[in-house]
Amino acid sequence: NRIISGLCRAVLVVEAGRKSGALITADYALDQNREVLAVPGNITVPQSEGPNYLISQGARMVCRVEDILEELQGLAGPVAPALPVLPDLPAQELEIWENLSRTPMHVDQLVLALDRSPAVILAALLRMELRGLVRQLSGKRFVRV
Repeated sequence: NRIISGLCRAVLVVEAGRKSGALITADYALDQNREVLAVPGNITVPQSEGPNYLISQGARMVCRVEDILEELQGLAGPVAPALPVLPDLPAQELEIWENLSRTPMHVDQLVLALDRSPAVILAALLRMELRGLVRQLSGKRFVRV
């Protein structure tokens, strides 16, 4: 399971019981900074417990093929750097935006780097996400768009 998750850019869990190998692979993927995606299922079906649990813990929910393609597009590897364009943001949001890059950053790293409360950071990130400036990944990690 560890080798499989290490070879992948992302792990997609479609069906899994609560104590399945797929969840073990997903745990390894998180440990290896890989994306974890899950297809939601009927809450009365035992094989849906695993994906539904992963989604509740922050895995990216996949409902369409486009969801997978969107996620993998961000993992496709290096892209030619674009000229930096500073968005018109309030000072606090600009400070957060400047600390983000295309490399995923956990919200706790921003809290430590900027010496702000998690609530303040998360509220600003939500505003920026609604404006299309940042994107939230699984596990409360964020990237610039």
